[in-house]
Amino acid sequence: MPKHKPEGKYRVAMAGRSVMRQWFKYWNYPRALSRYAVHFPWPIPWKEYARDEYYFQYVQIVQPRADGPGEAYGQEALAALRRQVSGERFDALFFKLCYIDFQDKRIRDEGTLRELFGRMRTLLEKVHAFAGEQGVPLIAGNALPVLAPAEHAQRLRREYNAWLAEYAAKHRDTAVFDQFGLLTDSGGGLRRELARGPFDNHLNDRAYEILDESLLLMLSGLRQKVRNGVTGPVPTADASASTAPAASPGTP
Repeated sequence: MPKHKPEGKYRVAMAGRSVMRQWFKYWNYPRALSRYAVHFPWPIPWKEYARDEYYFQYVQIVQPRADGPGEAYGQEALAALRRQVSGERFDALFFKLCYIDFQDKRIRDEGTLRELFGRMRTLLEKVHAFAGEQGVPLIAGNALPVLAPAEHAQRLRREYNAWLAEYAAKHRDTAVFDQFGLLTDSGGGLRRELARGPFDNHLNDRAYEILDESLLLMLSGLRQKVRNGVTGPVPTADASASTAPAASPGTP
């Protein structure tokens, strides 16, 4: 974690893996390099980003092991979160699972789907409890869409997203960042013009522009509530909150 954080800015810990990592590289890298940054290391500082009133810090979590015992699912991810966030002065925690978590090759039957769905819910509840320990609201990103969603994996995404929306509605300190709604096409897949490549589910710069706009709107609403001392649920970002043009599927 950085030793010197900009004073007076709203600080957000951004926890994730490849998609989150690329978001920071989109922020920090020259555009000529950013398209390659998801796969290759570059000697350019990128784990922090300050913009306007906001300061963002990348927090790398470990992929939950779906093949381990049920009680162990997500323990390493939660431990990584604790190591990097505990004791630091943040104003909000953003946490998201990555698309690979919903692409597990074992998701081929109803029993496996139910098992993994339960583990994901438990992990999110633990992350929420951790945010409460830190005294900050939780912004939970829902499942990301992919280019060619398989049947059971897509059901898992939709069920997780529906559960997450209900969970946030019941907890005043939790909000959903609806990246699925922002990036999906009418068929439920990732809009092809937002993918890094024809067979790569990672996001391109256009997708991150859309996410940026919605995230800043959400944080602005959250900060305003804090300034005004208003109680109640934190603002939720969804596809309707973005003014970015939604191209039709297949638009280049």
